Amino acid sequence: MAKLERSAGRTLFAPVIFRLALKLEQIAWAEFAESAAEAVFALRATQRLFKQDVIFTWFDTWLEAEAGGVAVERDALGRVVNEPQPPALQPSADAVLAGAPVTHAVEIVRRLRDEPVVTVAMLSAGATLLRRFVGNAECRRILQDLSRSDVKPADRALLDRLREISVGLARAYCEAGAGALLLVQETDSPDLVELADAAALFNLTEYYATPVLLLCRDPLSAQGCTVAERITGGLYATPTQAGSAIAPLPAAGQAPGASWLALSRWEVDPDTPPDAVRAWQSALQAA
Repeated sequence: MAKLERSAGRTLFAPVIFRLALKLEQIAWAEFAESAAEAVFALRATQRLFKQDVIFTWFDTWLEAEAGGVAVERDALGRVVNEPQPPALQPSADAVLAGAPVTHAVEIVRRLRDEPVVTVAMLSAGATLLRRFVGNAECRRILQDLSRSDVKPADRALLDRLREISVGLARAYCEAGAGALLLVQETDSPDLVELADAAALFNLTEYYATPVLLLCRDPLSAQGCTVAERITGGLYATPTQAGSAIAPLPAAGQAPGASWLALSRWEVDPDTPPDAVRAWQSALQAA
């Protein structure tokens, strides 16, 4: 399997292409989410079309919650139509990890592990995972309590359960052959307070020698940047400034020009013309 490693003098082309692959290959979400063969076909074909250096095997932050029984309504490309309601009873970590969406995502990684490019598996970051399981208001309250180091025992038990889910999913991905993990933060949590004590997750990925990339939809605070650099092993992997669709990302402690991974700022919009993606790749080669 190919591992994500820094290559001197080379920047890897890594746009997060997921739903665009479904659209180009004319595969509905229902097929993609149920058939690993269909999913692998679409992702592999799109990687070869755009000459990506990585394949992102999943990009949907409802994965864990849906595996835990949350009813998610989607459109044909898998985009969430309405904000789903959190579960009335919180599922166990074992139930989530045994859920069909999670086992399906792991199987996709297993089938792509021998590709000549890096296979990158996704898991939801702390605040995002919390919001999916308890809803917006409770998520904000718990994050505020975390920032004050005043977490109620019941909330601490919930956070421990969610961390167990993340560690279990990361282990499954690593054992399936993932070359890197993409930790996705879709909920605004600028200080990353919920990730500051996630040592178990990163100890696990260090054991498997599997890099972790952090991608946040919203800008981080100075504190959040410090946390990000620490938990990702010296790699700051979240663009904080608006700009072009593809952003070469600097390694921590190096000059901004010392980039090695051209990661898109978020998932590439499925309405993006293929020629635009090819133009990004050509511009990267010419840089």
